Amino acid sequence: MPETIVTHISRAEYDALSLSLDKTRLRKRLNEAKAVLADEFKRMFKPGVFKAGERALYSDAPFGYRLQWSTRPYPDSPESEDNQQTSIGTVRLVALKRPEVKS
Repeated sequence: MPETIVTHISRAEYDALSLSLDKTRLRKRLNEAKAVLADEFKRMFKPGVFKAGERALYSDAPFGYRLQWSTRPYPDSPESEDNQQTSIGTVRLVALKRPEVKS
């Protein structure tokens, strides 16, 4: 019989993951993060391109920025004081790489 691996997660992580699976709640969370951006960045996300599968909101410019949702700042590392878990996850602003043009 195969072994069963049990993973324990905190209630906050469970709630954050539940939020990420609900497109409406995820979009709302990303829009809340957009609302606190500096005006120069906020303008780039009017309205923005929401991609639920990537848990992200992309700026309207093709090589601009992305608001990226994750459970916590370092999702592959365990919860700690430096890697705190909240019930709504975390959102970070990521600069998109511009493709190199060879001449």
